[in-house]
Amino acid sequence: MHMLITLHLAFLRVCLLRTLPQDLPHQLFFFKLICGYYFVIQMVWGALQGVKISAAPFFALVSLFLIAFIVWLLLLVVNHRQRFIQTMIALLGVYCIIDLSRSILLIWLQYAEDNTLGKAIPALLFIIATLWTWIAQGHVLRHALSIDFVAALIVSILIYIMNFSTLSSIFF
Repeated sequence: MHMLITLHLAFLRVCLLRTLPQDLPHQLFFFKLICGYYFVIQMVWGALQGVKISAAPFFALVSLFLIAFIVWLLLLVVNHRQRFIQTMIALLGVYCIIDLSRSILLIWLQYAEDNTLGKAIPALLFIIATLWTWIAQGHVLRHALSIDFVAALIVSILIYIMNFSTLSSIFF
């Protein structure tokens, strides 16, 4: 249990741009653990967005494989394939932490009354969380790909757009 709390705190530190991906453990166990955690959170995320419960596991699987493929391809291009496990652990940890909070905000948005401040606050927080996802992902990619932050931020936004477009075209 202590190990899981430590890992969650490490992901939070990555989200706060204080921990580098190379500071995370390079262990297959942690990679499998975070893949499972990401899978569950993405199933919930998909269901909250209207994906049928029966299709939610496929939604999560497509999302996971798409991110893994893009990261692997990027690391291959810059000749840093050895960083794949730690980069994926860091990225999936960021996604899990932030998507969990975005899921809560999405539920709040769905149940808030229209034309009220009760809907504006979660909408604004949702946008901020999405922007922060790009920043935290850019932080991870900057160090994983050995590129400057602006380039990593652009890559981060492109990954988000590709993931969103692919999942939207398949499931919505």
